[in-house]
Amino acid sequence: MNNLTTVQQAKDFVPVGRWRRFANLAIDSFVCFLFLIFIVQILAGSGFSLERTPLARGLVLGSSGVLFWTYFFVCEALSGRTLGKFCTGTRAVGFEKKAGKTLSWKSAALRSLLRFLPLEPLSIFLSKNSTPWHDSLSKTSVIRA
Repeated sequence: MNNLTTVQQAKDFVPVGRWRRFANLAIDSFVCFLFLIFIVQILAGSGFSLERTPLARGLVLGSSGVLFWTYFFVCEALSGRTLGKFCTGTRAVGFEKKAGKTLSWKSAALRSLLRFLPLEPLSIFLSKNSTPWHDSLSKTSVIRA
């Protein structure tokens, strides 16, 4: 098995369940929250007023969106794994052309962008087969590593 090209053989391609996916989301959200706190502390330390002004709220909201997208994009494009996926023993893979291939940069970018859809985190509980929208629309899935 070559980790750079094929994660698992197509016959072994079995998506993980919704609770493991939920654990991934919880861990990754916590990691992003910690990074956001770090960014806010840097801004506060640089003399930027973080009072409850529209500018401050917009800056924090924009920073959190960029941070969230960048975290998922970089981690999944490089290895198919975020910290949450590492902790739960899972990996994101693509199945555009062949099941089990590592994510392309394009798939990782699209997958990360689709996480911003309204109600997307709940989509794992709304679909019959526990497939969140960011997976079904980007032709990706999460399997055991």
